[in-house]
Amino acid sequence: MELSEERRRGIGVALNEADWVGITVEPAGHRVTVAFDVLTSPAREARTELVLDGVGRVAASLRHGRWDDPAAPVQPFGLGELPGVVRGFGGCPIYGWEFIDPPERDWLEWRDRLSLDVAFRPAPGRHVLELFQEGDTEPPRHLDLRVWFDALRVTRGGAELPVQEFIDGGRRWWNALWAGDPRTGGTGIAPVR
Repeated sequence: MELSEERRRGIGVALNEADWVGITVEPAGHRVTVAFDVLTSPAREARTELVLDGVGRVAASLRHGRWDDPAAPVQPFGLGELPGVVRGFGGCPIYGWEFIDPPERDWLEWRDRLSLDVAFRPAPGRHVLELFQEGDTEPPRHLDLRVWFDALRVTRGGAELPVQEFIDGGRRWWNALWAGDPRTGGTGIAPVR
């Protein structure tokens, strides 16, 4: 599947404010599966997985401090610990609209402060998924993740979901929010007026 600019932006819309609830890494299969509870219409939330194939590299930075604290201590961890690290944030929402092939500016801020950096093969991958979590703890903590991959699929309930259907569900939800649809209430997200 080709990830055009339009498709990357659409996936960003569909993922924005989704709760990041899990990750599975299969090094031998060069696969990473990332689980989210997404905001979609007609259903309000739906467990959805992005399945990344042809993964060449996974990098993460777990820091004990705010995201913008250059002195925040970095906690190293192994690849097998990554699912537990993600679960430890309790399913916080992701936001920012740019998750697939984002600008390099964020990566440049944390690429020298890695907790984990594993190459599955020499070539990293044609595309990048970049996510982060901010812990609501004291002291604060922050997780950045970057996965280089070649192909992306979407699954829901164990069945493959056409990527365009995933994008359309996210767009319907956001359009409903901006239109004041009461079915989008209770999320803590309010339209900017």
